[in-house]
Amino acid sequence: MTATEDKFTRETITAVWPWSDNLFSLRTTRDARFRFRAGQFARLGVRKADGDIVWRAYSMVSAPHDEFLEFFSIVVPGGAFTSELSRLREGDELLVEKQPYGYLTLERFGGGRDLWLLATGTGL
Repeated sequence: MTATEDKFTRETITAVWPWSDNLFSLRTTRDARFRFRAGQFARLGVRKADGDIVWRAYSMVSAPHDEFLEFFSIVVPGGAFTSELSRLREGDELLVEKQPYGYLTLERFGGGRDLWLLATGTGL
């Protein structure tokens, strides 16, 4: 799926942390207009060598009030997106759709005493 230029911002990677052979985090700049609630996700785009853009949904691990965006990822061997994402370094570009998605937010679970969330995928 492609997104037109007016649907995303071009963010710069400011830090990359390798946690293991297949787990890593990255931090990017954040457009001041990008607003989200904890529990939402963004669609990220990586431009491949042939110019095509691959998009995937990623939850932000940064707080809504942070001035940066941070994401945690697992490398899927041969994966169309994670293989490209894991090659990025400080100064490289990451595309972030302007619209956040999702409704797994605290407001959705009002009235309860305890909320237990169990991770899947990357294990975060």
